[in-house]
Amino acid sequence: MRISTDYLYSSSIRYMQQSVSNLTSAQEVMSTEQKVNHLSDDPVAVGRILDTSKSISQYDQYLTNISTGSTMSSLYDDSMDSAIEQLTSAKSLLLAESNSASSTETTRETARVQIVSIASQLVTLGNLQYGDKYLYGGYNDSAAPFLDLYSTVTAGAANTGTGVVSYNEISDQSAVTNDAYTVTFTSASTYDITNTTAGTTVSSGATYTDGEDIVFDGITLRITGTPDAGDTYDVTTTPAGSYVGDAGIIQLAIDNNTLQTVNFTGSTVFQGVGLTDGQNVFTLLQQANEALRTDDQTTISTLLDSLDSAIQQISNQQAIAGTRETALTSAEDRVTTLQTSMQSLLSDLKDADTVEATTELTKQETAYQAVLTATSKSINLSLFDFLS
Repeated sequence: MRISTDYLYSSSIRYMQQSVSNLTSAQEVMSTEQKVNHLSDDPVAVGRILDTSKSISQYDQYLTNISTGSTMSSLYDDSMDSAIEQLTSAKSLLLAESNSASSTETTRETARVQIVSIASQLVTLGNLQYGDKYLYGGYNDSAAPFLDLYSTVTAGAANTGTGVVSYNEISDQSAVTNDAYTVTFTSASTYDITNTTAGTTVSSGATYTDGEDIVFDGITLRITGTPDAGDTYDVTTTPAGSYVGDAGIIQLAIDNNTLQTVNFTGSTVFQGVGLTDGQNVFTLLQQANEALRTDDQTTISTLLDSLDSAIQQISNQQAIAGTRETALTSAEDRVTTLQTSMQSLLSDLKDADTVEATTELTKQETAYQAVLTATSKSINLSLFDFLS
């Protein structure tokens, strides 16, 4: 049978192209050390590789969430431990002053000042941060959830002068009574200060100088301008511990089927919101402050039991933090095992066997040389037939 020259050429080119393709593929496998480099290499394997890679990425996210949750649990545990220490100190102070035989005005005042400091330290603990997030704020974690002791000044609605409040701060927390006050101008240059809660006069006929500090009972305010006689400014204080966070519960996925709560809200831990017989530790400390200031022995005795309840309340929340940490540790072990298994599967799907890849490359190089030789002979023979 006679074979046409065109057929011979086309067959030679086809075999050559296939051999080049096979050799290129073998070289690429050797270079990348991966069995699958293109979708066309093995569509089924590519699909499995993509699915497995997606699973590994998901496990990476789970492990990140677990790490975040574990760090948060540790921070919560430490802060609650410190809060318990502070409240225990407060109880010890009250216990010492509950003994009327040894309690004096001096010792009560010393204890009261320490109680004020403890309240401030609890505010600091309640404003615990992890990075730029406030851990006790619920969803509202971008701002401090607890406010320290602060004062508010309100100008009288009927004021006719030009006096405005330009400064208002708590300058001495230990001197603050949490009573309400009114600054009343008797003329453009004099004023009185009245404790409206106690019905007492704090200052009478004081000289007013535009922009100078007015200081009383731990409060410093500054008025600029010219007040008229009869103008008033009401001053109130808000005790430490006002909560401005929310009750948001934050959950993170720690495996395919589990959402783990990772936060505590300040309203629950420090104010007892949502708890049976919950205690507001800041209210208790404010009551202690007032009881020590007025030598109210009945309240002091009652507060001892209340502080015990508050300490137990925080201890219970601390136990929950410990339980969460245990759950997170178990989840970490479980997810790490699954991730390792998936990484092994991905390696089996993607990674080339070096020995096999070397053998295949040698095979394709030999085949390519054979095709080159055969094609060369075929072309030379065809040319000879044409010339003869």
